[in-house]
Amino acid sequence: MEHLKRVPEFTRRAIKVSLTPPGGPTFLQMTEDLFENEGKAQIISQKKFQVAGKIKPKPELITEVAQMLLESKNPLITAGNEVTKAGAREKIIELSELLAIPVTQGSSCFADFPNRHPLSLGRYTPYLSYASNADFYLVIGSQMPDEGNYTLPGPPPPRAKVIHVSLEAKLLAMSYPTDVSIVADAKEAISDLIEAIKSLATKERLNAIKNGRYGRIKTQGDDARKKRAEEAKQSWDKVPITTARVLSELNDLLENDAIIVTEPVTPPWGLEWLDLGYGKKTLIGASPGEVLGWSTGVAAGAKLAKPDTQVVALTGDGAFMFQNSLWSLARYDAPVIVVVLNNRCYNITRAFGMLGGGAQAKLHKDIVSYLGDPDVDFSLMAKSYGVDGEVVKDPSELKPAIKRAIKTTKDGNPYLLDVNIERWGPRGEDTFHPEISIAGMRTKKI
Repeated sequence: MEHLKRVPEFTRRAIKVSLTPPGGPTFLQMTEDLFENEGKAQIISQKKFQVAGKIKPKPELITEVAQMLLESKNPLITAGNEVTKAGAREKIIELSELLAIPVTQGSSCFADFPNRHPLSLGRYTPYLSYASNADFYLVIGSQMPDEGNYTLPGPPPPRAKVIHVSLEAKLLAMSYPTDVSIVADAKEAISDLIEAIKSLATKERLNAIKNGRYGRIKTQGDDARKKRAEEAKQSWDKVPITTARVLSELNDLLENDAIIVTEPVTPPWGLEWLDLGYGKKTLIGASPGEVLGWSTGVAAGAKLAKPDTQVVALTGDGAFMFQNSLWSLARYDAPVIVVVLNNRCYNITRAFGMLGGGAQAKLHKDIVSYLGDPDVDFSLMAKSYGVDGEVVKDPSELKPAIKRAIKTTKDGNPYLLDVNIERWGPRGEDTFHPEISIAGMRTKKI
């Protein structure tokens, strides 16, 4: 009881740590007795504990970067999660369009730049053809691409001057040398950079720079998207269903402002089938650290925060068996659509394991990843929680099933789609798993 009066204090601290830039998830734990007893404590407005103001960049550094940008022939930007957290998504679009600077997605659980914008080149990768010739590279609000990070592989463009902007000072000049490092809030830095560029060049010069490369970059992005679409159409009616078709059908039928919460379950470029970013669908995920089993819980929280917005949880069969929040969705009448992308496999571990070329790859025997035998029917699992759902095995069943899910959530109830999808990557057809029978280990029937 003596600590009961400190509950508001520690709650305030948790909120402060979570919301003060750069911010992030905060875990608040209380002992059981604090939930069982009643008492009185002083509650002080959270406003009195908010950190006012944002870290502005040094003007001389911004001027230096602006001059570099104006002189560059092939600039490139990588935007990360600090852009969204700072409320700078509209500003990064303005900067990109000012000089026709292509933007790639950096380390983030958001779509920090619209993935279908004409100047979007998708997720950063050193294999991006544009990156090989980039002469200016700005990383803002993200860690630097790193050869040791498979979600944001490096290195940065080899011929470019490198500029890194982040609130996380420890990230600056950590993995690779930079020409300019700036500790600053993403929105403040982008806003100041826009103003510096405009002060250093006439409108005529700005338009000349923009018009000189806009068409070229737009064509490059359009060609890449067209190529992926053509490749997807070749297996559009394939069984099991392709990820491209599942996400495309979802994108077409969901509301334009829907919230998509996703596990790390899609193949490279998978999320390109969804229209994500500022003014479009909101992306939350995949989680930092590749944590599994969180999407349904986060989707419930998103629906609680925005009850009038459509919310969809994208999860995989492996992730769903780690953890799910079906009970909470049912108990609290949370009308969330849960889509289980079920390929009966921990697909990422198998794909990367086979690429490694070790003993498992040579023998075609992945001993940990296959999740069939028995094949789980997640719609039956959902029904045990009081959540309706269905299994989708054929592409022709997909659109009607999504429409039923949407109708059910409009009626105020959650709905689960167990969609049987293909396994992607090398040796996706393999179903090997160790034949282990504990019953067979017995020396007597007991």
